[in-house]
Amino acid sequence: FEYALSMFGEIINDENFVDIFKFAQKFGAFDNKLKDICLTYLDSYMVAKLTGSGQIFNLDYYCLKAITSCNDALLSSIEVFNLVVDWFENDYDRRKCHVEILLFDIKYRRITKEDLVDKVYNWMATAGIDDKIKLDLIKTVNKRICQADIRDNF
Repeated sequence: FEYALSMFGEIINDENFVDIFKFAQKFGAFDNKLKDICLTYLDSYMVAKLTGSGQIFNLDYYCLKAITSCNDALLSSIEVFNLVVDWFENDYDRRKCHVEILLFDIKYRRITKEDLVDKVYNWMATAGIDDKIKLDLIKTVNKRICQADIRDNF
């Protein structure tokens, strides 16, 4: 099994990342090593390549959930936020039921106050989404910020 994992690690690139990550998510095991390997490849460069090719939008909810829940991610919290927002806006109607859950998992305590104001709150205020969903998102993010107690940043 370890050999198979190392083989996957050697073949992961921006062209097959989404397929391998989705395959890893199918295991659903608590100790999913293949998923962990995929997450170690997901950095700013990989996200930029996947976004540029449009492959990032082929990730499913479970892949995004793994990304937002990951404590050892190579992406900063604001990069994770931007990834979720881009993914959500790409297919608003199908994904609107997932966005609140995904945004809830983001580690807002790791986001600077400037990024909170300029990117997070600005997006929520200007996004072309239903008012009820927008209000729910604002409540969710505010709740997470209070839970994270990031007042030190202000």
